[in-house]
Amino acid sequence: ANLFPQRAGAMILDGNVNPVAWTRGGPLPTALRMGTDESAAATLRSFLGLCGRVPAARCAFSAGSPAATRAKFAALLRRLREHPAGAGAHRYTYASTISAVSEFLYAVKPAPALGIAGWQAGAKLLQHLWTASAPGRHGPLAGPASPPAFYNGPEQEAAVVCTDGPNPPAASYPGLARFAQARSGVMGLPWTWLTEVCARWPGSAQDRYAGPWNRPTAHPVLVVGNTSDPATPYAGSVAMSRLLARARLLTVHGFGHTELLNPSRCAARYESSYLVTGALPLAGTVCQQNGQPFPG
Repeated sequence: ANLFPQRAGAMILDGNVNPVAWTRGGPLPTALRMGTDESAAATLRSFLGLCGRVPAARCAFSAGSPAATRAKFAALLRRLREHPAGAGAHRYTYASTISAVSEFLYAVKPAPALGIAGWQAGAKLLQHLWTASAPGRHGPLAGPASPPAFYNGPEQEAAVVCTDGPNPPAASYPGLARFAQARSGVMGLPWTWLTEVCARWPGSAQDRYAGPWNRPTAHPVLVVGNTSDPATPYAGSVAMSRLLARARLLTVHGFGHTELLNPSRCAARYESSYLVTGALPLAGTVCQQNGQPFPG
């Protein structure tokens, strides 16, 4: 939109980063500059808290209260640090469990096209690991999982992230991981190490676009942000809407990464109207997500 402002037609940006934080360097890697670790940690607290408020029939990992469910999760991670556990065709270690949690928080309901199981399936996985990792239950572990039907490897993400903005040298990452874990608990770890590969990525950050961000576009841009997005914090959508010269923010009150993966009929109506007629929602419009994480 800023490179070719007169060619910008109808454009919806769903799940946004602060473009200044994304493209400029500093002591922190990309995700930590955006505060993604903090947003992911907040979403995890919400997941465990909401799970603990309902019976196990609605959330399999519930321990009867938010505090007890959070304590159960911490205990599960302590167990997995000592002994990996098997679930189906997968072998779950401490690290791979944290990665799995980070992924299923993206979508409250299943998103099969992207291989995201959703919150209820994630709770069932955690409960399975809780049972499989119980003292005295350490039997044979599952073998390696069969490969996915399509390849969606980390190189694809690194090709974008590493090129768009600078990241610290590799030697700084152990210290950065300790900083992120102190700030955001276990969710700080995957978001720190995500960009360690950028330290040696060919052509990293040499051709990035670093602004300006306020060139008047031929048409206004609709910016959509979920209030509890674990990957692109809501603050990024607020910043994007303010930095662009002609933009309107549509807020979706709900969980998960993007409205596209976590639908809102209300937001869809505004998006459709914008695409067809160019009409923007009123400033300050807030929509609700369709469903609740653990419905009755």
